[in-house]
Amino acid sequence: MNNKKAQMAYVGLILMAFVGIVVGVALFQGASTQVGEATSTSTIVNTTFTPGAVGTQNTFTDYKSFTDVIVVNATGTIVATNYSVANNQVVNGALAVVVTTLDKTYNSTDWKISATAERTGYISDSGGRAIASLILVFMALAIAIIALEPTLRSGVLNALGK
Repeated sequence: MNNKKAQMAYVGLILMAFVGIVVGVALFQGASTQVGEATSTSTIVNTTFTPGAVGTQNTFTDYKSFTDVIVVNATGTIVATNYSVANNQVVNGALAVVVTTLDKTYNSTDWKISATAERTGYISDSGGRAIASLILVFMALAIAIIALEPTLRSGVLNALGK
């Protein structure tokens, strides 16, 4: 009778470990996707917008910052003195990038902008990005410990002479 009781406890332990691993892996996948997006910059290439009259603001709501900006139109590269880029602007309660037209000379055709961009959820602080990555490392370690616990409790290592 005691042997059946021990076997039932071991089955319960394995079942708990299985559920913990399944839940942990599901949470890990979601968290790793979010951390990946929050710690990586994007590259936008030839995103088209219409410049409009002098002083017209074109808002890019999916991004909060542009660097290494290149603007072109059908006639070629547009000099940076013909537009301004304002990063981290609050537009409708969210951060955005605002590109303002400063010269009417190039307004006859659509402009295409290319840049290195930080999405709105990007973690600007390098320490914050490191902590977000460490959370994933510790989460993976916790899942590994949950997976190894039934083996360690069963005495398999003792039987192997360890």
